[in-house]
Amino acid sequence: NVAAVTAQSDLMTKLEEMQTENKRYQKVVIAKLLSIETEIQDLKKVSILQQSVTNLEDLSLPDLPLQTKTDVIEIERWLELPENRNKLVITMGGKSAEQAIRNILEKLISSCLARHINYTGKNQKLNFQTLKIGEVIIDSVRLHPDFATLTDQKAKEVYINYFRNSKALKGGN
Repeated sequence: NVAAVTAQSDLMTKLEEMQTENKRYQKVVIAKLLSIETEIQDLKKVSILQQSVTNLEDLSLPDLPLQTKTDVIEIERWLELPENRNKLVITMGGKSAEQAIRNILEKLISSCLARHINYTGKNQKLNFQTLKIGEVIIDSVRLHPDFATLTDQKAKEVYINYFRNSKALKGGN
């Protein structure tokens, strides 16, 4: 009987160990599934935006990068329609949210035009903080899962520095 009780005790111990291991495994699987679910939601968002953008040439946009103040006014009018804001969401790479903003600005605004813009509009320059373009850039950068926490303040700092240093940009005198 002692041998039977010992064998039964050993089986109970092994069963408890297996149950504990099974619970740990279930927690890992659930965590992975939640991660996959989040990634799928992010992919769906990107897919919806990509479907809304057919082809930049078909969007009646001025040529990019914008060259003149007139181009800026034209794109601002175009951005008054909510559906057009989604169409202009431009996803470009960058190692950080700040770099992504700079990449988008570089593609969107010529270096020559950038010299005639500042964040506050001082010295008779275009006032960037009142333009819809800035909001669209922030929205597009936040679509990237790694950059979703980009703050308005951090974006403002990037804009201020970008236009402050516009004389050093490529392609301009």
